[in-house]
Amino acid sequence: MSTWWIWPLGAVVLLTVGWWSIHSLRTGQAAAELAAARRRARGAIESAERARALSADELPDAAALLDEAVLLVGSARTADAARRAESLAAQAHRRWSGLPRDRSTGG
Repeated sequence: MSTWWIWPLGAVVLLTVGWWSIHSLRTGQAAAELAAARRRARGAIESAERARALSADELPDAAALLDEAVLLVGSARTADAARRAESLAAQAHRRWSGLPRDRSTGG
């Protein structure tokens, strides 16, 4: 009986298992990055909400930034989107705190 097909089949199985291993590692890393970015964004949102509560001024533009940050962090599917929510919340916090705007982010 011929067994020539065992080696190619084994190679295909090893390549498939290797690919799935790498894919699952990347997926896990992306999920961890997203979770960390969401935690930071939620912290920034809480900080902005505290600044809003302490501020005597109701700033509509800062409120809009904070609302957008809350919506964005809730629907974020990538770490970049969560980082954008964190940036928006930080901008709102700076406006309510009376801090100068961050020129590097345009906020």
